[in-house]
Amino acid sequence: MTLLELEERYPRELAADFREFYSLSFSPGDTLTWGEAWLLVNALAIDARSRTHAAYSGWTCPASHETQALYDLFDLVVAVNTPTGKQRLRHPRPWDTPTTAGDASKFTQEEVRRILQERGPQHG
Repeated sequence: MTLLELEERYPRELAADFREFYSLSFSPGDTLTWGEAWLLVNALAIDARSRTHAAYSGWTCPASHETQALYDLFDLVVAVNTPTGKQRLRHPRPWDTPTTAGDASKFTQEEVRRILQERGPQHG
């Protein structure tokens, strides 16, 4: 994908990331050269903290490596504290499909009832 195609496809993400990461406007040819812009966009594309990476990867939001480790830690804590036979809650990841992230609209009413019944009563 070319720099112009990326700019057309992800204008908000590039603008926000350039401000946040580089304190620059994304305006190749004006505030930076096309070569610099290409290098900086490539750096954003592999940085999991950036909106550009998230959008390009099809994620719902950015997630740093530290955040991803916290997702795993949350899942581990839930796993060791969930009784055997009960459905374990899993923290949704930005790269999950809507169904695996808990989008109930993808389930039939019977499936939702079965899932809730398997989870048992929730105490608050």
